Amino acid sequence: MGKFRILIKAAAAVVLLAAAHTVSEARPGIEAGYVNAQYRSKFVASSDIADSFCMNGFFVGASSDTRLYSNKLFFNTGLYYNMLKRSEVQDLSIARMSGTRSEHSLSVPLQLKFRFYLRYSINMFIYAGPTLDFGFVSDVRYSVRSEALGLEGNISYNYYNGRIRSSNIPEEYLRGVEEVLPDARYNWFDVSMGGGVGFEFLKFIELRAGYDWGLLNRYRQSYSDDMLCRRNQVYVALGFRF
Repeated sequence: MGKFRILIKAAAAVVLLAAAHTVSEARPGIEAGYVNAQYRSKFVASSDIADSFCMNGFFVGASSDTRLYSNKLFFNTGLYYNMLKRSEVQDLSIARMSGTRSEHSLSVPLQLKFRFYLRYSINMFIYAGPTLDFGFVSDVRYSVRSEALGLEGNISYNYYNGRIRSSNIPEEYLRGVEEVLPDARYNWFDVSMGGGVGFEFLKFIELRAGYDWGLLNRYRQSYSDDMLCRRNQVYVALGFRF
């Protein structure tokens, strides 16, 4: 929890410093949206794809547009909570494992935004820049069941520290269940570069869509020597600017 508090304070400091630059020129807002993230792993030596899967979820947060030039160029930043989930099923010889993989993080976009007028109180804008992502949960949790063995337990794996936790699984079956769990570990920090396009209606409603390209290897420690994993994501959002 100590590291999590530090991450929150660091992210909040970035947002507050940017917003305090010219408070009178800033337009705060709130926003929520849908996100689809694709994880692709490949071997470093051959660049062959090892694994690829998607996770879906949502994000919600607050942002601020600070005017840099005229009424067209802005600096946009904010603080967002992100949640991604994916259902997973593993069929073993002794049992069936069904569960959910989830990720929770805080993100801080640092983007330039250019807006231009269309007509009838409708503005169009484009934006681009990096986003800092601070993860605090990345795990998979399974329910393990076997009617034949009378087995009904739970097991989980933490992608940040590699910790395995289980309950109600007899020792003689635990090793077989643990063998299907991943052994990779993730970095809690990520940086992406992205951009998008959006529309502003009636000077306060915003609808936008964008794409982010992950720049850093999600894997860490010895696993990162042989494997490379990046996360790219597409999203749509609805917001209100005050």
